[in-house]
Amino acid sequence: MIIKYLILMGTSLAIFSCANANAEAATSQRLEISSDFVDMVITPNAGGRVIHFSAAGKKNVLLVGKDILEQPQPTISYFGQHIDYFGHIVWLGPQNSWWTYQTKNQQRREARAPWPPDPYIVLAENKVLKSNDKQITLQGIDSPISGVRLSKSFTLTPNKQQVELLAAAQNIQAGSISRDIWFNTRVASDAVIYVAVDSTDNIRFDGSNDPLKSYPVYSLENGFLQLKNPNIFADNIKRRSGKLFIQPTAGWIAAFVNQQLFVIEFKLNAQSSIHPEQGQIELYYNFDGLGAAAGLIELEVHSPYQSFVAGESISAKEWWSIYPYAGPNARSAQLAYLQQKLNTADVH
Repeated sequence: MIIKYLILMGTSLAIFSCANANAEAATSQRLEISSDFVDMVITPNAGGRVIHFSAAGKKNVLLVGKDILEQPQPTISYFGQHIDYFGHIVWLGPQNSWWTYQTKNQQRREARAPWPPDPYIVLAENKVLKSNDKQITLQGIDSPISGVRLSKSFTLTPNKQQVELLAAAQNIQAGSISRDIWFNTRVASDAVIYVAVDSTDNIRFDGSNDPLKSYPVYSLENGFLQLKNPNIFADNIKRRSGKLFIQPTAGWIAAFVNQQLFVIEFKLNAQSSIHPEQGQIELYYNFDGLGAAAGLIELEVHSPYQSFVAGESISAKEWWSIYPYAGPNARSAQLAYLQQKLNTADVH
């Protein structure tokens, strides 16, 4: 499976510098959802993405790239280079088909290029259809590369403790197409991630770009996978990167980051419904020996891979929760707190 390690090459490394709070303030358009429990900030710029999520009044748990300061309205091109603003964005799967549906850029088409993602989806400004402190709805532009129009909504749930994220892709072409909805959420590389999975048989590890892959970045004990930065770097090794493809046993990903517990819930689907080159959960890590601010973890969720005809749409949802956490950075304490919150939250 070829995945997007190309981002790690050349000058793209500079993008990992994070300017979370300042970046949000400088974004040209800023839409907010808030309650006594959660704060969320969405920008319709740069593909329509979430650039802040936290417990009310707390620090952002999302990693936001510095380019949101400098280029909130980039030029869209078949031939341009990617600008990764990070935060939360929606892609389409499978990755190896990103450039195979278009004919303008033959080089990327023939190479089945796994990078960059469709700029019409991830860089173009979205139209704001609705905006208040309880719901924001965005509509993307028609993509001649992917053949869809992507729309998104962000809705505070009735208990005001969660935000529901809905993404829908409408087929704007004449014939049938096949795609999946791909949620991608970035956090800093010092986050500790948990996923429910019962066996290594349900984990596929691609460590082809990790020079120290013999020193695992994850552990699996008692039905819970833990991913965290191992801080193992040889003298001549500055970066570790790789990816886990997971078929989970429960529909959630949890991240302990910035003294908060961030939980992403989603509908658990059969492995047979997920494109074979993807996973329902994918955890991409890029750990930098220089520290957490220079790396990232991606929390990715794929919907079922589906075919849909002209005018039809496919859609998927996530539910985000966030809680302050003042406990120790120990597996047992974190899992106990996580289980307590999962038992009392609205689990979807």
